[in-house]
Amino acid sequence: LKVLPQDISEGKLDSIMHSYSQALGVNCEFCHAKKGYSLDFDSDDNKMKDNARSMMRLTIDINRQYFRYDTTVNPVYLNTVACYTCHRGDEMPPDIKKLKLEEKTEKKPLFPFGGK
Repeated sequence: LKVLPQDISEGKLDSIMHSYSQALGVNCEFCHAKKGYSLDFDSDDNKMKDNARSMMRLTIDINRQYFRYDTTVNPVYLNTVACYTCHRGDEMPPDIKKLKLEEKTEKKPLFPFGGK
């Protein structure tokens, strides 16, 4: 492990990896290299794994700098800003300009939460 703590529990690691998978709508092979019929989690052969580490550092730094109210919590475990914040279930984040244009043209309910 190069970004997450060396002493992370297997359950916590699995949970974090699962959240990344869901946030990007991908499976483990997106970042982890294949070795025969299985995955080689220690390998750095898949270039996307290094990109993922950069993104992990980015979200950790943002959460540490702006959302770490409880200093007893390791910033690695903060998820105010997470992969899903930008990716929204897609491998690559949407084009912000396109997203803003869609928001302007999209008809939104006047009271989206059931008010009058």
